[in-house]
Parts: sequence; structure tokens; C-alpha cells
Amino acid sequence: MKEGALLALPGVVIYSFDNIPVRQVEYEETDYYQIYKDFINNRNRYLDD
Repeated sequence: MKEGALLALPGVVIYSFDNIPVRQVEYEETDYYQIYKDFINNRNRYLDD
């Protein structure tokens, strides 16, 4: 199982260490989710020369 899949498990608690204080975040707020979502929605931007 990939680490991104672990983040999406029901009931998981995710903490962001990006700022002080550390805070709890939703899966959709993670960089992992945002990057993959952007790739899926705009893949040509990533794949074009």
C-alpha cells in the first residue's frame, strides 16, 4: 500500500508540520492530494513538452 493510500483510510488523523503550531488537517488539504488532483485534472500541462 502506498503512503497516499494510507492517508485516505477512513478515520485516519493527519497532522501538518508545515507551520507552528502543528495542526490537524483533512486529507484534501494535504500536498499529496492536491498534487495528484492537479495532475488528474490537468495532465496535459505535466506531459506536454
